[in-house]
Amino acid sequence: MSPAVAGEVGARIVGVEETLAVEKEPTRIRTEIKSLEGKLAVLRDRVAFSTLVPTFVPVGDAPVRPQALPFPWLSELSLERLLGLSGGAR
Repeated sequence: MSPAVAGEVGARIVGVEETLAVEKEPTRIRTEIKSLEGKLAVLRDRVAFSTLVPTFVPVGDAPVRPQALPFPWLSELSLERLLGLSGGAR
């Protein structure tokens, strides 16, 4: 094989290797996208089924301000009266 032919064959081999590498890249990217989509789905499920447990910490003693009730008869209902109603009719 002459050096010119060998050089041409060598150039073709390099060209084929580069072509194969370029053709493999979209497959690698698709595989990576599928993997990331799977991870995203797992994280979405974890968020969807997560439970929040709030902790309330008193800041200080806030004064309780009486508020006007929208119906006068509401002021006649006291806690004791309501608790008495839950135990049966009076």
